[in-house]
Amino acid sequence: MDPAGAAAAALRRRRHPGHRRLGGLLGRRADHHQPGVAEVRRVFDAYRDAGGRGPLLLQVHLCWAPDEDTALRTAHEQWRPAILGSDVGWDLATPADLAEATAYVRPEDMWAHVLVSADPARHVAWLREYAQLGVDELYLHHVGRDQQRFLDVFGGHVLPELT
Repeated sequence: MDPAGAAAAALRRRRHPGHRRLGGLLGRRADHHQPGVAEVRRVFDAYRDAGGRGPLLLQVHLCWAPDEDTALRTAHEQWRPAILGSDVGWDLATPADLAEATAYVRPEDMWAHVLVSADPARHVAWLREYAQLGVDELYLHHVGRDQQRFLDVFGGHVLPELT
């Protein structure tokens, strides 16, 4: 278990013994984990195999900044609490609880939850992999605060490569 998950689980057990996590039932934190292409393919295949005929929609959590260090730091500063998942967040009553539950989340822990890169071409490659699964709608969630720069870079260098 990652450090954040361990801290959150300890805090949750202390406050709510016997609480069952949805993520545990699913085998992973379902809410804010950025699944890899193979995991998304399994979900899409299961949906279709079960008779699902609607469009395939996917939200991708990502972080872009002008350099790698800033991109990773931004993801860590802005999205660190979200990696706990809503099942944990519901049990955290105060900001102090949230701070305690995320105290051991390291910047490198963000790699499993957010696509982080300063390289627009890397984002194109990641997003193309997801698009090739037959996604009907791909929603990009930039976890950083500089939304205008993100829109400028992705509008000029990423999205044109995907259409």
